[in-house]
Amino acid sequence: MANCEMCGATASLQPVIVEGVQLVVCPNCQKFGKLVSSTPQGQRREYVPGMRMPKKDDAPQEFVAPNAGDLIKGAREKRNMRQVDLARMLNIRESIVHQIEAGNTHQMLDVVKKFETALNLKLVAKRGALSDDNETPSVKAEAKPLTIGDLINKAMKK
Repeated sequence: MANCEMCGATASLQPVIVEGVQLVVCPNCQKFGKLVSSTPQGQRREYVPGMRMPKKDDAPQEFVAPNAGDLIKGAREKRNMRQVDLARMLNIRESIVHQIEAGNTHQMLDVVKKFETALNLKLVAKRGALSDDNETPSVKAEAKPLTIGDLINKAMKK
């Protein structure tokens, strides 16, 4: 048997919260706090019918489009905004805007969602929730590098 953390008595102990601190106390000292109703170590909680713990794979995982930085930069430039202006509009640092436009979207899902709403773009999708023909949430299927011929054709169309 262990000792009471308040009086030092050797007895059967119960966890109690005394003045915001959880202590293990004897039955005589229990009156100074509130009894904590916790499951003793080594015992399992009772099964409750209908209670289900969500599995990790149940919820679809969200991911950012591979060309999100290019899409954001294009939408920002189309609106004649500087990175500073966009950062102020979204209440984030300018360096974050620069990082995301450069393609560093790892661990920034919440910030990319801000860009989505502010610039009216589709940048985030859920794995498993996409159809076969739309595997990425990007607007363009795949960006090809521009050649000199492409630039000449683009200039001729104007």
